[in-house]
Amino acid sequence: YTVLVNKTTLLSVVYSWKISGAFAQGSVLAPPIILSGILCIVLDILKRQGLVVLKDRLILISCCVAACDVVEAFVTLSELLTIGWRNCAIAGVVFKYSVISMLLVLFELFFRARKNPRIREDGQLEQDPARLQEMMDRRSMVVTSIELWLFAHRMMRDLVVSTIILLGLIP
Repeated sequence: YTVLVNKTTLLSVVYSWKISGAFAQGSVLAPPIILSGILCIVLDILKRQGLVVLKDRLILISCCVAACDVVEAFVTLSELLTIGWRNCAIAGVVFKYSVISMLLVLFELFFRARKNPRIREDGQLEQDPARLQEMMDRRSMVVTSIELWLFAHRMMRDLVVSTIILLGLIP
């Protein structure tokens, strides 16, 4: 993190006429979630209007989300590569994907806590189960888009791991 901040500060000083310092640091340090987030929001809007069915196409969606992440990471780190700071660009990729992994864990915990209501000390549910189900049915577009984003990333992780295992089994 410190190396990336120092390098992007140098980058913004050297190329001050081309890019601003805040934009350079923000783009290099931000996780690649903008393009994939927009894709998931658009797909959720299309699903709500009945134009697309997402259940059968989660593998395709996960490939598109992963491609959006890779493109966004490459675009934001391309300036470091053109200068020749290859090690800094590699550190940027590692940092971006560690932050995105942290976000995935946080969203998983959020959805897990939301689906499992707390039980009070007297053994009763904190909320009425019927009301909880009603709340889950009326989920907002943001929540369903985040859920689609989370599922797409987890499915892509599973596809990559399965592919590596299958490649290891080929004689």
